[in-house]
Amino acid sequence: MHTILIRNPYVILTHNDNVKVVRKSILIENGIISKIGDLSELRKENVDLVLNAENMIAIPGFVNVHTHVPMTLFRGIADDYDTNDWLNIIWPLEKHLTKEDIYYCALLGIIEMVKSGITCFSDHYFFEEVVINAALKVGVRIFSCESVIDADNGPVNGDPLSRVERLVKRYSNNDMVKVGISPHSIYSVSLDKLKEVSNFANDYDLDVHIHFAETYKEVEYSLKVYGKRPIEVLKDAGLLNNRLMVAHAIFVNDYDIELMRKYHVKVAYIPTIAMKHGLGIPPVFKMVRENILVGIGTDGPASNNNLDMIEEMRIGLLLQRLATKNPRIMRGRDIFRMATINGAKILRFHNLGEIKEGYKADLVLIKRSIRMIPFHNILSHIIFSITQEDIDTVIVNGRVIVKNRKILTVNEEEVMKKVQQVFQKLLRRVGLESYLEKPPIGS
Repeated sequence: MHTILIRNPYVILTHNDNVKVVRKSILIENGIISKIGDLSELRKENVDLVLNAENMIAIPGFVNVHTHVPMTLFRGIADDYDTNDWLNIIWPLEKHLTKEDIYYCALLGIIEMVKSGITCFSDHYFFEEVVINAALKVGVRIFSCESVIDADNGPVNGDPLSRVERLVKRYSNNDMVKVGISPHSIYSVSLDKLKEVSNFANDYDLDVHIHFAETYKEVEYSLKVYGKRPIEVLKDAGLLNNRLMVAHAIFVNDYDIELMRKYHVKVAYIPTIAMKHGLGIPPVFKMVRENILVGIGTDGPASNNNLDMIEEMRIGLLLQRLATKNPRIMRGRDIFRMATINGAKILRFHNLGEIKEGYKADLVLIKRSIRMIPFHNILSHIIFSITQEDIDTVIVNGRVIVKNRKILTVNEEEVMKKVQQVFQKLLRRVGLESYLEKPPIGS
């Protein structure tokens, strides 16, 4: 469908750091928001689809800036471990995955994300060509980052740089796909390899996405091996620039934040994992104060264990208030922008992340529910009250891919069955059994 008219929703506008709610209609033509105005002002002839949104709120689609979406397969495998022990469980399992496994597990995760209002995501995994295929099958935007690990116990061999090079050539003119590269971390990638990645990224003008200062053990490793903090290792590797996004940034001090500000480093704030793995609270309020661009990520479903952006926004805001004992340190509008326009800027998707004329038509329609009564202060309701079950319709690139909470582009039930089969086969390959009351690997 080329032309969609959304009739009379309450529209959340976030332009120029302000949040405003207006009652307007939206005309979408050829994947672009062509007009926002009163219904009487909008063209109604030759419209392919009219959506009656009188009882709905229109928001920009959420942008998930950090996940490992194929890891739906490992949901519930290792819940009660810190990050290092968790990796020692997951990495050996990942060595057994096939490309087909990764494709179907990515499909499952993308369906879950879309139904939580995520219309664009940054993925950090192996054999990203099949993750891209899954994203395009569902109909969402992807920032695809092939993972690079050269640690002996890492999960994948081969040449990830060659795989990235092929993806760059294939998708250079595809508006739904951007390609980057993801060295896993300073403790799983050698300094020489980090330098190689930096040079490669410079040659192809690629963004780099790395786990950074996630654990205190990482900082200790950096000081022991390099005699420097992790931020300085990244600087030595040539990675500190405005194309770098760091995920987590929990164990950072004022010196680190100053370098991040100076080099325009971007941050993926992932609050659920900070709590679930017992790590700590990232000082996001300080980063925001220093005008560092911060977005929201869910991380992967093996560690989170879900891909719910509404939950992540709420937890992210509450965690900063708890850390500072200050309910005004961050507002709802701040966390909402992190989940929308900031994410789009971080991933360098232009004209995305706002409901605005001339912008890409990636929108979510939220149905008014019991959780939004009395109906006022709509942004507060979105941050603090609703759940993903209130999301009714999802539009990406001017295409309706979710309607009445039903995914329209793939068969959700078939994907669920397929991933369950993949899981059972994996357990047989590695000599484990599945239980309903406990994980196959003991905690």
